[in-house]
Amino acid sequence: MSTKSLSSKELRKLSLAAAELYKFRSRTDLGHATNFLVSRFVVSEYTMGWDADMRSPQDMVIYASKEGVELGLKLAPVYSDYVARNPKLTSHNWDPNYKGQTKLVREIVPLPVLERTGYFDEYARPGSCERQIMYFCKSPGSRTRALTCNRNGREFSAKEKSIVEFLAPHLQSAYENCLAFEAAERQVAKAAASWQAISLEMIWLDQDHLVHEITARVPSLVKEFLGQEMPLHRLPNQLMDWLRASRVSYPAEPIRPMIIRRENATLKIRYYPDQLPGLNLLTFHRQTVAPEFENFRSLGLTRREGEVLHWVSQGKTNDEIGIILGISGLTIKKHVENLFAKLGVNNRVALATIATSNPQA
Repeated sequence: MSTKSLSSKELRKLSLAAAELYKFRSRTDLGHATNFLVSRFVVSEYTMGWDADMRSPQDMVIYASKEGVELGLKLAPVYSDYVARNPKLTSHNWDPNYKGQTKLVREIVPLPVLERTGYFDEYARPGSCERQIMYFCKSPGSRTRALTCNRNGREFSAKEKSIVEFLAPHLQSAYENCLAFEAAERQVAKAAASWQAISLEMIWLDQDHLVHEITARVPSLVKEFLGQEMPLHRLPNQLMDWLRASRVSYPAEPIRPMIIRRENATLKIRYYPDQLPGLNLLTFHRQTVAPEFENFRSLGLTRREGEVLHWVSQGKTNDEIGIILGISGLTIKKHVENLFAKLGVNNRVALATIATSNPQA
């Protein structure tokens, strides 16, 4: 890369502008910002960026001005026909040897060759892309990402090419940052989905075992299985005693889970030290001891309605049943109303009587 054609003042402006690219966390946002940035320093009809997989190049994401989008949509059939007739002349778009390079189109395909194919008359001049500068990112695997500056008439100068070459390392680094951010966000989303899928509640503890953060259902679980209210900012004594005893008994081994059993459910509590810097994790997994709900099918009930009927017969409130089944009390209320209608009764005592007198229950 040569920057001899750029003044120190121009280099400073370019550096300050390029620094803005590092704040973006998605490739879409970066694409829009890149187009805006480059158009400030390189005169063109429009700039556009594309990000595609060479195994399915039709799956292309385009970031451009409104005018660029309109032109692209209008001329897409023309370009597709041109590519079909001249596949070798567009293969550079997918050539890994071009990754990391800035090129004028005439440096890739000689202008006389392009003229003979009808490229300029059919597509380039109507599409305001008779002259092009292209920067190909060093994208992973079969993906290819490029920035294109487009205009008709005057060829892009050596100075304009130097501007794109100067910006290229920043575009590359910002692109890699976005890939890393997107990968991290996918991992976080997968982890969150995993926690939700296995119905875990949790407490984050600091190094002194004081409560740093707690999920919503933990207090009700503590009350249900330990028979006490959740203390403010600290663990119940029973849990603290378990942790102390476990650390003394098994100093070099994982702590065995605490399992508390009740008539209709069990609670498994696990301890994971040092899961985050300065933070330890307690998880709570409640499992219902399921009765034979299928026995209520003879009454014409769904499985969920059978579950609700069983717990109503055990004297549980709507909110308590909601906690047991992991759904809201309002949803339980709706199920109870459906049970009234299906079984032809109007109170919970009658429901409980039906449940206990059902010959298959």
